[in-house]
Amino acid sequence: MKDPVSFARSEAPLVSVIIPSYNKRDYIVDTIASVQAQTYGNWELLVVDDVSTDGTVDLIREIAKSDPRISVDVVDKNSGANRCRNYGLAKAKGHYVIFLDADDQLAPHAWHSCKCNDPHQGSGYGRVHHARIQASVR
Repeated sequence: MKDPVSFARSEAPLVSVIIPSYNKRDYIVDTIASVQAQTYGNWELLVVDDVSTDGTVDLIREIAKSDPRISVDVVDKNSGANRCRNYGLAKAKGHYVIFLDADDQLAPHAWHSCKCNDPHQGSGYGRVHHARIQASVR
């Protein structure tokens, strides 16, 4: 029997995850970790940064050094999350696309709910369950 991660990377459809980011250094590590923790292994993560000034880009690049599925691009001027999503969508190679915000976290089995591992599903969209963690404000 094949190792499930090897199988997912070699035969299952690629899922592109697009995360727009702007000054999310305090949150994005957990968001990236939740993508890396997915039980579905054939994915690419495209972080599109909107010209952060808090060191977010350097942090993501450091994480990407150890995982070739992760890339970070910085747009030329601050233009908002929708422009970053569209930029990421233009670069995405996946059969499926998932948009996350830079402070979202996915449950480890989140993508199984969208039938990503069934290439015969004709669905043009899916629903992925995630939880938003809110910090208390003092």
